[in-house]
Amino acid sequence: MTSSPLGADGQSESADLRTQLAEARETLRAIRHGEVDALVVADGSSGEQVFTLSSADRPYRMFVETMRDGAATVSASGLILFANRRLAEMLGRPLSQIIGQRLGALVGAGHDSQLARILRPRTVEPIELDLIGTGGRLIPVRVCASAAAVESEQLIYLTLADLTQSRADEQRLVTAHEEALEASRLRSQFVANMTHEIRTPLNGVIGLSRLLASTSLDEEQREYTKGMETSGSALTAVVDDILDFAKVETGRLFIEEVPFPLRTLVEDVCFAAALHARVKGVEMLTWVDEALPAIVSGDAHRVSQILGHLLSNAIKFTASGEIRVRVMGDPAGASSVRFEVTDTGVGINPTALGEIFQSFSQADGSSTRAYGGVGLGLAISEQLAELMGGEIGVESIEGEGSTFWVTLPLAAAAVGDVPPELPDRPAIEPGHGSGPRVLLAEDNAVNQLVAVRMLEKQGFRVDVAANGQLALDMWERESHTTVFMDCQMPVLDGYEATAEIRRREEGGDRRTVIIALTANTANGDRERCLAAGMDDYIAKPVSQGAIRDAVIRTIGGERVPPSSGIPRSDGLVGARSASEQPLIDRALLDEVCGGDSMMQQDLVALFGEGARASLNDIHQAIEAGDAAALGREAHKLKGSAATVGALRVADLSDQLCQAARAGLLADGPSLFDQLEDGLTRTFNAWDAEPAANQVSP
Repeated sequence: MTSSPLGADGQSESADLRTQLAEARETLRAIRHGEVDALVVADGSSGEQVFTLSSADRPYRMFVETMRDGAATVSASGLILFANRRLAEMLGRPLSQIIGQRLGALVGAGHDSQLARILRPRTVEPIELDLIGTGGRLIPVRVCASAAAVESEQLIYLTLADLTQSRADEQRLVTAHEEALEASRLRSQFVANMTHEIRTPLNGVIGLSRLLASTSLDEEQREYTKGMETSGSALTAVVDDILDFAKVETGRLFIEEVPFPLRTLVEDVCFAAALHARVKGVEMLTWVDEALPAIVSGDAHRVSQILGHLLSNAIKFTASGEIRVRVMGDPAGASSVRFEVTDTGVGINPTALGEIFQSFSQADGSSTRAYGGVGLGLAISEQLAELMGGEIGVESIEGEGSTFWVTLPLAAAAVGDVPPELPDRPAIEPGHGSGPRVLLAEDNAVNQLVAVRMLEKQGFRVDVAANGQLALDMWERESHTTVFMDCQMPVLDGYEATAEIRRREEGGDRRTVIIALTANTANGDRERCLAAGMDDYIAKPVSQGAIRDAVIRTIGGERVPPSSGIPRSDGLVGARSASEQPLIDRALLDEVCGGDSMMQQDLVALFGEGARASLNDIHQAIEAGDAAALGREAHKLKGSAATVGALRVADLSDQLCQAARAGLLADGPSLFDQLEDGLTRTFNAWDAEPAANQVSP
């Protein structure tokens, strides 16, 4: 192509430009359709350059126009010599803005290394990068490049697959996976919350049925009571299984590593199971290899749980015959122990063996109706075994019986590593409620339960008054010689009730021993109690020893220094900020309950019920701006929380008490939110056994 010189009026130049543009468009059209064999480009400085377009390229160009992917031919320097229509569609650009451009001008920032690899000869591996579309839109593509020499010219052939849809599909899969995980987490959290809500009143039912069984009942009533306890215990086992399953799913079940006596554990679990087997007429035989170490290190609670599930399963499906338990070293591992439970029951169909450890699974659909259960025991056992680094399996012959086995890594431990059990303190008088009658003035149900149990163990008969006025009325009517008086109560508080008792005693021979029970441990509180007319002072949470010592001091016997309740070392409420306080102190709860596990369950259940009610009352007091009600309700929660070892809740409740006394109601909402969160975390920590058996950070 040549251009004419500029005319005087400029008309010649304009006509030539129009002609050149028309020729250029026709040339591009001819190139695209393979109608041109060679292109001659005139360059003023270096003459003419000839680009040969071989007729052999025409089938290639026709082929790539039918492709679903973009295609381009690029020179070794990165100049785009050819592009198909699909590439133009991907970029949203006309071909005239692609052909003749440098490939680098169409590639997004940050892809220099990928571009260099594309232009490198003999590059064959796919490369992913972003192309720049209209409006700066980035288009992810996968580029496959191959190089070839054409008439001494190095050309690079590219195919460019649009990844926009596949990336969107991948993101949808990731989102769906995350949503599924979140749904599973929420479902498991819901199950955990529901089982906790079910177990709380259920423990109350079982505890009350046991207390009822200890009273004077006829044979029929005793049978009904036994049925209540048995049914409640069975339901509790199901609820606990569901809770454990939910905790495993959400990763909230933890394995501890402590020394324990292996033979004792096996004997205890088998003894409990043998009672159930004996009812069905099934004999149980237990053998523990003498070569096994006496003390091993592991999670005793979870080992018991697995063995208990295997035994429960064997008893359930064995109508007659025997169940054999064998515990031995595992040949496959020097520090592993193998547990085998063999029964002569119904056996398992071979087709069902692969599903026997799945959740909510039994050998067939009729098993649930015939034998009961929800099919979680074996699934939980498998998950627990895996968490402990062990294995579980089964061998079975249908109609003859099954052998379930589990191997667990339980390394030998030294005998001295086993923590000693705390001895019980001796009571002044043995028996329950056979001695003198005393009055307990306490409005908090949790503290009522604890104090009544402790006083009964000291040999007293206990009357309970839920407020100061009732205490005063009962004292007047029953002539109690000793009153254990809570200081903060509705209607009349402990100080007012004590003052009224002392007023009524004036001029007479009667002198009642009044022992203060209070959660207030600040300087001056003991003096305030004594000034009100009380004879002694016990700080909550109380212990058997604190009550014993107070009784000795006030009723008679050796002189014992006043007690400050259960020592709590670094767990002392108020010693640290609420965020630094441990959630729970199980050792403190053990001390309060004297090692009585049933009492612990009842106490925690009772605390759960009362704490939720207190939380609602505290919220209403804050909303109403009622400092007196806020202080009263927070004090009540503080006392019960301290009793059960819920240290963080007790500390936050104490802060609310102080805010109420100082009139700082503006701090109430923030402290309430912390308290609500602390209660939730405390209940979760209690559920997350065995972590709750220790002081939890």
